[in-house]
Amino acid sequence: MHMTNFMIKLSEKINLKTLKRVAVLFFITSLLSSCYKSPKQLGAEILPENSKLKIFYSDTTTVFAHSEKIDSVRTDVAAAKENIAGSIKDPVFGITTAGFYTQFLMTSNGHDFGENPVLDSLVLQLRYSKTFGDTNSLVTLHTYEMKEPIYYDTIYYSDFTVPVYGNDYSNYQFKPRPHDSIPVGKDTIKGILRINLTDIYPDLGNKIIGAGQDDLQDNDHFLEYFKGLYVVAEPVTEGGVLMFFDLSSHYSNLTVYYRNAEDDSLKYTFVMSGKTARINHFEHDFSKASQEFQQQVVNGDTTLGDKLLYVQGLGGVKTVLTIPFIRNYAKLGTIGINEAILELPGFDTEPFYQFPDKMALIQRLEGNEVGLLIDQFEGEHYFGGFYNASRNVYEFRITRYIQSLLLDSTAVNNGFYLFVNGGTANPQRFVFNGPHPASDTLNALRLKIVYTDTD
Repeated sequence: MHMTNFMIKLSEKINLKTLKRVAVLFFITSLLSSCYKSPKQLGAEILPENSKLKIFYSDTTTVFAHSEKIDSVRTDVAAAKENIAGSIKDPVFGITTAGFYTQFLMTSNGHDFGENPVLDSLVLQLRYSKTFGDTNSLVTLHTYEMKEPIYYDTIYYSDFTVPVYGNDYSNYQFKPRPHDSIPVGKDTIKGILRINLTDIYPDLGNKIIGAGQDDLQDNDHFLEYFKGLYVVAEPVTEGGVLMFFDLSSHYSNLTVYYRNAEDDSLKYTFVMSGKTARINHFEHDFSKASQEFQQQVVNGDTTLGDKLLYVQGLGGVKTVLTIPFIRNYAKLGTIGINEAILELPGFDTEPFYQFPDKMALIQRLEGNEVGLLIDQFEGEHYFGGFYNASRNVYEFRITRYIQSLLLDSTAVNNGFYLFVNGGTANPQRFVFNGPHPASDTLNALRLKIVYTDTD
């Protein structure tokens, strides 16, 4: 159902009459925050009969919406605290596959592998942080040596790729066990993954113990010698899991076990903590998504957003929302916005593993620029975006933003972007009902406005 196109432009001159009206608006707003009466009834008991304010409610404002692919998200070490590897198939969104690039640093300068070092093994150890998906799924991880360097102080995005050499040093298949304890030497460590990188090829291990004194004099020289590793999952065909690793943990490292002419039980450990560059890389195979999803998100049929809308983290999908006729309220006279709530109901009744705790809403500006909404400066509990499990809905309070559009006819009104909060490292997704869902029994996306006619 479309709303009558109305909205009021407030006078730019502040006179005594206007000040009185503003005072009344603040009074009405405080009433709304403490009462549950119908907006049409507010004030009727306390104002004289000849000075009753005209308070109205509308939930039929025209909202256009559609979903589209996200080009990429920032995933360097400054933007993402965890690194992700794995693959998961979503019945609606298709297949998401993740991997990461990482450097390694020496724990001491000028290390000497001794005379005639001989490789025993090279082991990559990763500390689990959490998982998303089915941990009973089989995961296959591949590990490649990087050909080119990456840099700690450089911004990288999820679609960035680094050339790698052809040898796969792991091709390791396993089921994640993030809560199990594993014996490592004389210790037992909980929550780690260990991958032997010499089971298939010994080349990388031999390269490390074959490093010269110039290569090992400090980390700058070592990073020129050994650029780092790319760890990536093989795409799954069903199920799957994404594994989050804390590479800054001292339990995450690369250890070479070796012997030389003087000793037969030696090891040296390289770490990923400190100023090591790390980049998450994500790929989304939308060809395995549902037909409705593909038609809208991949093929660009924006009209389908009237029924269903999608958001997905890890640089997957965002939703575009516009309210092109909002200034038509000005045709009603002089009004003030008491409250404006953007309500976003869910289509799914059962979560795909879990619902996102929070959504993010930002303003679309000119060109490709974006900005925070003025309401967001009031704090997250005022602004909203949290998941309401009892109603299966997300809500944003955008009262001040709507009022600003009425106060300034030149203000940009390009709408909003909606996406999963923390999507740089959050794999969660959500399916919303659009403004006009397929069934009348479904709750529709809507903008709920309470406003006061002060004329």
